[in-house]
Parts: sequence; C-alpha cells; structure tokens
Amino acid sequence: MTEINVSAHTEYHTQRNNVLVPLTSCNTTSAVMWLLDCGVPFDCPPGMQPEDYLTSVTERSETYAKMRELAPWAFRGERAAYPPREVHVMLAWAVNEMVGREVMRFREDATYQELAAELARGKAALLSTVLTQRGHVVCLVGVRTRQERGGLGEAGTVRLDQIEGWVVDDPFGDYWTCYNDQHGNDVFFPFDDFTRLTKELYRNHKWAHLFVGDVV
Repeated sequence: MTEINVSAHTEYHTQRNNVLVPLTSCNTTSAVMWLLDCGVPFDCPPGMQPEDYLTSVTERSETYAKMRELAPWAFRGERAAYPPREVHVMLAWAVNEMVGREVMRFREDATYQELAAELARGKAALLSTVLTQRGHVVCLVGVRTRQERGGLGEAGTVRLDQIEGWVVDDPFGDYWTCYNDQHGNDVFFPFDDFTRLTKELYRNHKWAHLFVGDVV
C-alpha cells in the first residue's frame, strides 16, 4: 500500500477562528494550507492570520475590477453577485497577487491521474466540492493506492483501479461527523465518495487549483 500525505509536516488551519467571514472563508483558508503544503513562501502583515490577509486581498477594489475583466458573469449589472474569493479564477488571482508570482492556476478539467501525480511530486491541490449545501473548498493533501509510488510520477502511468481513496484537509471540520468534529485534518474519502462529492459530479474531470512553475 502506498500512502502519500503532503501535509504531514505542515500546520492545519481552521476557518472557524478567522476574524473575517469565518463561515464562508473555506476558500482562502484552504488556499493558505495549499501554499504551505506546496512550499510556497509568502508575506503576511504582523499579527494577522494569513487566511484573513488573503481574504482582505480578495476584497480590494482592484480585485473587483479584475473580476469584471476575468469573470464578467459574476456581476449583475454594476454589482458583484459573488465575492471574488468565491470565484475560482479570482481566488487563484488573489493567491498569485499575495505571493508576487503565478503559482496557482484554476482548471475545470483536472483528472484523477493528474491529481495523484501532483501529490506524488509533493504538491497539494485545491478542490471545489459539494460537501456543504453552498459549496465548499478543501485542500487535497493525500492519496491511498495499491500502486507502487514509482508509478505515480506521471499522470499517464497512474492506475485508477488501484486508488482506494483520497485525503483532504477541510478547514471547517470532519464531513463524516456532519462537522460536529471541527478538526478537519487528514479526512479520508473512499474513491466513490470522493467522486460524487467533488465537481464535476461523477466525472473524471474535476474543478481544481494546481501548482504551476518549478517544483520548489
């Protein structure tokens, strides 16, 4: 059995202690965990949680101006219908702004094979899910497979029939306890459950944020 967990040596972050919009900042909180798991350095104002800082970046006037360019569908007339942190291309844009270079890119067609290969090279992924009624963003940090690790290095050699399930860090808590357990570190999802709970539903193409650039 091969078990990969890229968050084994990084700190779990919960959205529940965020100062800014704690109930709806799963996206920015998961993004901060993603940065840590991918080994991407970033700056944050002293005394401010990085997830709160990233949320504040998404609320800047220039972020809304950029959203009108990148995601005009997110507006109803002159008013934004969604905050930028809830628009995937804008979440990636804000992360890259905070870091100072492009490290994250959103895709609607990431395959299971690509996700496993990312984990094998030490990179997490952000996932769009339906774990909550309004939608929820979590950080994919691990995979459990019967395949040898050497076969996971390239997407083309990953065998889906060998994957037993996936591991996520969920900033809101443990889905399997109906979020009564507020600690969502290393939550395991069997393959079939993962498939039905991540966008797009029941397909091998998932909405995901992936690392771009050189491995650090």
